[in-house]
Amino acid sequence: MGRRATGLGLAGLTLLASVATPRAGAADEKVPAFRLAVIAPLSGPLAPAGEETLLGARYAASAAGGGRPVEVLPFDDHDDPAEAEKAYAAAVAAKAGGVIAGGSGRTVDALAAKARKGKLPVLFVGAAGPSPALSWKDPCLFLGSWPVDQALRLADALVAPCGTRSPAVVVEDTARGRELEAALVRNIGYGRTVTGSARVKAGQAPTAADLAAWREKNVTRLVVLGEPDLLDATLAACDAVGWEVSILACEGTLSRAAPKAAAAKPGRVHWLVGTPTLTLDGPPRALYDAHDRASKGELAPLWTRTIHAFAAADMLLTAVAAASAPPAKEAKGAKPPREIAVLEALRDQRYGEGEARTPIFDVGGRGALWRWRPWTGGPKGPEPVESSLLPAEGFGPLLGMRRPDMYKAEPGTKVVWVTFGDKESKPPRTIEEELGHLGLGTRGYEGELDAKIRDELLARALGKLHRLFLRNEDGTPIPGLSWAISFTAEKPANLKPQDVWTMVIAGDDPDAGGRAWPGDGRCEVYATFLRRTLFQVGALEPRLSFEDRGYLEASRIWKGERLEHLRPDRLRALVDGYGGSFALTGAHELGHVAGCGHDVSDPRSIMNVEEGAGLRETQVWFVPPTRRSSTVRSGA
Repeated sequence: MGRRATGLGLAGLTLLASVATPRAGAADEKVPAFRLAVIAPLSGPLAPAGEETLLGARYAASAAGGGRPVEVLPFDDHDDPAEAEKAYAAAVAAKAGGVIAGGSGRTVDALAAKARKGKLPVLFVGAAGPSPALSWKDPCLFLGSWPVDQALRLADALVAPCGTRSPAVVVEDTARGRELEAALVRNIGYGRTVTGSARVKAGQAPTAADLAAWREKNVTRLVVLGEPDLLDATLAACDAVGWEVSILACEGTLSRAAPKAAAAKPGRVHWLVGTPTLTLDGPPRALYDAHDRASKGELAPLWTRTIHAFAAADMLLTAVAAASAPPAKEAKGAKPPREIAVLEALRDQRYGEGEARTPIFDVGGRGALWRWRPWTGGPKGPEPVESSLLPAEGFGPLLGMRRPDMYKAEPGTKVVWVTFGDKESKPPRTIEEELGHLGLGTRGYEGELDAKIRDELLARALGKLHRLFLRNEDGTPIPGLSWAISFTAEKPANLKPQDVWTMVIAGDDPDAGGRAWPGDGRCEVYATFLRRTLFQVGALEPRLSFEDRGYLEASRIWKGERLEHLRPDRLRALVDGYGGSFALTGAHELGHVAGCGHDVSDPRSIMNVEEGAGLRETQVWFVPPTRRSSTVRSGA
């Protein structure tokens, strides 16, 4: 079923919410209640965050009218791994049918390990999710994004609206915190640096010595990666030494559990707030109505964890209803066990037609399409940064943030050399001609500018290729999930010919965007065909010129003026789209090189040439039969 979104909560937060669906089962007092467990910190410093999660689940339960009643069972994990395991055991003993887990990065691994030994579906919400598993039977799902994706958006937010070149990082010393820290350092942006990092134990703050050292180095912003209590502790530590430094806080820190941050001077704190991307096909009246009833008509904010927990609980209840329904007459084979049927129904819940009915959870069990919005302190509390001050979303990282040389051949993988070719290649090089036609090139008059556009195109194509083969966009592998393949713009040396494939982006064809020669380990992506059939109609006007050079520098500082992003957005949209077409076409042709044939079993299959036209690279995938037939296996 399609999900819904609208403006919600604190000054119009656009976040996931859905209209409740009547649950299966007669509206009869004899029907036993479905027991929904909520495991979250309900005591201690993070209790307000846990209560936000619990409230979202209760709203979903109250909206589940017309069918089986829902009973919400709260379990306090005390923000302690051992207590989280006990809470899960207590939920099982209480005969819960599913779990909403709103714990922290301190408890997520212990709870996931325990849950994976059982059968209860567990939907994690909040700042931290479990490690991914390439299994449709994995009971753990996370309504959240991948760490690298968040790091890329944090890096963008440091450019705009924060205007910061060299931040320092305060990170909670957990597996999740360290992973996010490493991803941010890798992806901070070309020409930008992280001045220093301080890893902090749970419940503690950065030391006065760390703060003094950063202050001496003229650091103007800290990035806080952790839970809400770390954000408030960091603010308190800065205030204690008289340093009114600005802060950018990661996803999950916008919460009542960080009251000092919410009450800070307007503009001092920025938050990165994430939500699944959804079709705007109607207001979430069920959530609004439940919130209005609970707040008794008072204007009360809807916090992000409440909205995410509502959505997760609604999805779980919808899946339970689907698994409990009688099988369709045309269904073949035995009905799967109930717990498997629930997981299958969860995995099959999809976005609307506007997102090509992409499943809400990707193959790794995390949010498939995620959008981001910076927030900041306003006169009446936290509020979204005005959209007219921000670069447009949906066109990839900001210009100038990455270069092709960041993508290296990974040992032990099939290496794909991606190149625009030269005059001797087959086909011969044409990229300068293509960019000239698109208004993206100066035909050599501004050679440095032309080179930056080529680098931007190639870096985006490489990042998207890695995503299509289930790696992070920065090229790093996801253990247990990624394909054993890596992409580079550097011609590999000292590798055997059978370990290298070549992808040439050049030339034209009368009928196709690309072709493959599996026996030669080579494919061609026709840059001219893609340009003239897809992108020429949107050529850049006015053409790229010397005045545009600043837009291609990650070191550029945004002025914070309204609509200053319009010209760079236009550039970025065209470059990202053209680079995405190289990646999507190349992935299809490389699928042939790997031994995959055409596949029409799924409209979103990368190997589907009949129904896949018009889809973005974020909406397609290699379906499981394709992965099994490939010579380049996933699970690296």
